Amino acid sequence: MRGTRLMPMEDLMNVTIDDLKNDELNEILADFMKKEHTFDHGTETLLKVLYTLLIVSGILANIVIIGVIIVNKRLFTSNNILLINLFVSDILLCIFCMPFTLIAITRRSWPFGAAICKLVPFIQAVTTFVSAVTISSIAIDRMFQITANQYSVRGLVTQSSPKLMKYGFYTLIIWIISMLLSAPICVYQSVVGFGIKELILYDKCVENWPNNNRGIYSFVILITQLLIPSCVMLVSHYRIRSHLNSNRIIRWSNYHFRQHSSSSSIHSINNNNNDENIRHLIF
Repeated sequence: MRGTRLMPMEDLMNVTIDDLKNDELNEILADFMKKEHTFDHGTETLLKVLYTLLIVSGILANIVIIGVIIVNKRLFTSNNILLINLFVSDILLCIFCMPFTLIAITRRSWPFGAAICKLVPFIQAVTTFVSAVTISSIAIDRMFQITANQYSVRGLVTQSSPKLMKYGFYTLIIWIISMLLSAPICVYQSVVGFGIKELILYDKCVENWPNNNRGIYSFVILITQLLIPSCVMLVSHYRIRSHLNSNRIIRWSNYHFRQHSSSSSIHSINNNNNDENIRHLIF
C-alpha cells in the first residue's frame, strides 16, 4: 500500500507482460487486465437490483412520510420536526452514499477522484450521527413530555409557533454536532494506490489514519452512535414506565378513596333515614 500515485491507470494499461520479468507478477497483471469487476456478472447484477430497490424504496417511503406530516396540520407539530429530520438523513444516505457504495464494492478501482472520495464517506458519517443523535433526542423529548404531563398538539401546528422554531434550532444543532464528529473521516479519507513494488495496479478510496488514531476514533464512534443512544433510550423508557406506574397507583388509590367516600355517604344517609323512621314509630 502506498499513499501516493506512482503510475496512472492509463500508463498501466500500456504495460505489456513482456516488460515484466517476474512470472508471478505477470500472472497478477494479466488477471487484473482481464478483470476490472470484483464479482461475476450474475452476482453484480443481483447486487445492482437489490441496491436499486433499497435506494428507490428508501427515498419514496421517506418522502411520502414527510409529505404526510407536512400536509396534515395535526401531525405537523414541533415534536415531529425531529422525525422529519430523521427521514431527511435517510434520504441523503440513499442518494449520496448507497450508489457510490455499490460502485466501490463492485469495482476494483475507485473512479471518482479524491474530492468525491472524501465527500461520500463524510456524508455517510454525518447521516449516521444525525440518526443516532435524533433518536436520542426523540427519546428525551418524549420522556419530558410524558413525565411533565405537558403533551399537547394545540398551539404547535403553525410554522410561526415558538416551539416549532425551538425544535428547528435543535435540529440545526444536531447537524452541526454530527458534522464536527464526522470531520476526521473527511480529513483522513483519501485515494490510495495498491500495487506491487512501484507499480500501481488500482486505486482505492480508503481511510488512511496515522498511527493509532483510527482505533481512538472507532471508540468515539462506538460511544456516540451506540452506547450513548442505547443508554438514553433505556433511561428514558424506564422513567416513562415509572411515571405511568406511579400515576396508575395514584389513580387506583383515588378511585378506591372515592368509592369508600361514596359508600360512607350512602351509609350515613341510610343511618339518618333509619333514625327518622324510629322517631316516627316512637311518636
